[in-house]
Amino acid sequence: RLSRIDLIAHETAHLWFGDAVTMRWFDDVWTKEVFANYFAAEMTGPLFPGTNTAASDFRSFRIDAYKEDRTAGSTPIKQRLDNLCDAGLVYGNIIYYKAPAVMQMLSALSGPEAFRSGIREYLRTYLYGNADWSDLVDILDRHTPGTDLKAWSRSWVTEAGMPDVQARWEDGKIAITQQDPAGKGRCWPQTVDLFLDGTPVSVFLEGERADIPCPERPGTVLPAASLYGCFLPDSASLRFALAHPGFLPAPQDRLCQLATLYENLLRGRVDPGDFARSTVSLIREEKERQVVSAAFSYLGTLLIHGPSAGDARLEEALVSLMQDPALGEGRKSAFNVLQRGYRLPSTADLMYGIWESGQAPEGLNLSERDFMTLALQLAVRLPERFDTLRTVQEGRIRNPDRKREFGFVVRAVDPSLDKRNELMQSLLDPENRRMEPWVATVLQYLNHPLRQAEALPYITPALEEMEEVKRTGDIFFPKNWISAVLSGHDSPEAADAVEAFLAARPDYHPMLRNKILQAAHHLTLPHK
Repeated sequence: RLSRIDLIAHETAHLWFGDAVTMRWFDDVWTKEVFANYFAAEMTGPLFPGTNTAASDFRSFRIDAYKEDRTAGSTPIKQRLDNLCDAGLVYGNIIYYKAPAVMQMLSALSGPEAFRSGIREYLRTYLYGNADWSDLVDILDRHTPGTDLKAWSRSWVTEAGMPDVQARWEDGKIAITQQDPAGKGRCWPQTVDLFLDGTPVSVFLEGERADIPCPERPGTVLPAASLYGCFLPDSASLRFALAHPGFLPAPQDRLCQLATLYENLLRGRVDPGDFARSTVSLIREEKERQVVSAAFSYLGTLLIHGPSAGDARLEEALVSLMQDPALGEGRKSAFNVLQRGYRLPSTADLMYGIWESGQAPEGLNLSERDFMTLALQLAVRLPERFDTLRTVQEGRIRNPDRKREFGFVVRAVDPSLDKRNELMQSLLDPENRRMEPWVATVLQYLNHPLRQAEALPYITPALEEMEEVKRTGDIFFPKNWISAVLSGHDSPEAADAVEAFLAARPDYHPMLRNKILQAAHHLTLPHK
């Protein structure tokens, strides 16, 4: 219900932002989207008092924004757009998720009254006309004396990426510093809220460093949810955060602690096994569903990629969570995570038993689509049962659209490599890509983590097709296309294929290059 109302609120907000006032050029399309997301959250939150909106915002905005902002393909919020035919490539996690997080910063920096007054003036001034982002910043800057919003905007809106933030105790103070991971010397001004041994402190970090008086060295320094960027705790704080995943009282701050551990895992500063054990412990104790949802999402990635892929202890822990009545709705999340990554024969037997019975275990709500996915995933692991899985599952499906979808997708899990190769080749013809969501699902199964060695030859042709996919597909399809192909791979050979493709094309379309780099980021991580 919340998602449905949020969608309605998002589109309603476009009556003001996009319709009443329209961007001058499509490089500012993000302005209408950020306002739609921002004001949708403002409208929807009060209607659901039982939902922790701060945790929901962190889950929706920051975590999803980081997926692109941490990559070499990160883009500014306001991207250069020379030709309107490329406008569809502007869309992505940066516009939809980073921009609302940045707008929350702007609102906090301006103050609620100044922000509201500035927005009203902006709408009155440009009603039924065109404006760009600089017009709004000029207005808000006048309403916010003493703060250089133009400089702030240059960092957050026209620059790509995010800062690395550290906090170190020295000589009776906490030195908070930021560094540009790209080595360009950039700074991102923001208020940095921290917990020193659980006690909140705050400082505005405008340049490379800001200090907070602190006579005694704290045992732990952890970030609060307001921070945007990769916080790099000292080793003692990392150990504490792993050992006490539910330490902070507010759900959004616990979510930030979890995200901090994951970002440090990607940097090679946290052991994947330690992270998995800490996160499973958090799931068993956590009551806030947004935290549990993010925790399962992170475990799902670990189950597929890196040294934890195929880790029997992690898989057994997820099976235990799926079967634990005390977990409530979290059992379905555990089931969904297991679906794509399980490898143990015992788990395959368990999943086959659920599918064969056609009945969900007590307390686990499974839909017709869930049973479709069960059959498809089982076909990868039990190729000798492919015909039975296909025939029986097809006969069970009552929804005619889903029946057609299953018939389209099931070809991707055929045990015959020759047939899968033919299917991949067929998708290089735009006529066979009309049902783009189904095509993306087919690509995920063709490049399944358990079949990635056989799927290596698919990577280069898929990359070579990117420009044609852009020309013939939906605005979101180029990213979905290459993400579906690469998501099941984690080998050095896959990384080499992407690197060779881009190296051979120094003048390749820069926006498509960014989409590829975003999708390939996991291939280059030090924890692999």
